[in-house]
Amino acid sequence: MATTQFNEAERYLLENWQEVADMRKCIYEMEIKQNQRLENIAKRAIDSLPGGLDDWLCYGKRNTHSILVRRKDWIGKWTGLWVENLSLEDLLYERSKESWASVHFSGFDDDVLAKCMKTAGLYAKKHDLWKLGQFREEKDSIWYPLPKTREELMRMLMDGKSEPFDECIMKHFELLAKLIPAVDEAMDKAKNSRPTA
Repeated sequence: MATTQFNEAERYLLENWQEVADMRKCIYEMEIKQNQRLENIAKRAIDSLPGGLDDWLCYGKRNTHSILVRRKDWIGKWTGLWVENLSLEDLLYERSKESWASVHFSGFDDDVLAKCMKTAGLYAKKHDLWKLGQFREEKDSIWYPLPKTREELMRMLMDGKSEPFDECIMKHFELLAKLIPAVDEAMDKAKNSRPTA
């Protein structure tokens, strides 16, 4: 049976309830600002990147932690260019994963997915993008870790301006956009396949 006794940390919260409530409200407002910042970056990416991108999503259950930009005619709900782990919680918690950027494919059976990955991988190598971003391959994505650490990204936000952070994330979308022709080629090869998701 679960204990109903308050532990030491919980008793501290009870003793400082109003202060804790004020802090919780402040944290919520900061998270809303970060969510809005990420939405603005997504919209900017759609407007400024080449390749006819026309769709974006800021993904997260409670707080936005990932940005997806894509074209609506690409197969697969999650296919597109991603920059991930950007919420305040992601950037502040030591146990969080580092931020990364990727081209991700979804909605294909394994055979078609393998063809998509081969196309994207060959394109990245042909254009020397592997060196540029330290790309790595997985089953359904080509990705690389952001060179900036969580601490460096957080410092960009804490200087009181959003520009350095925004520009940093946009540079990664610009790099990923170099793979849009590879995504298009993969889509052409997969157009006769049936999406699985």
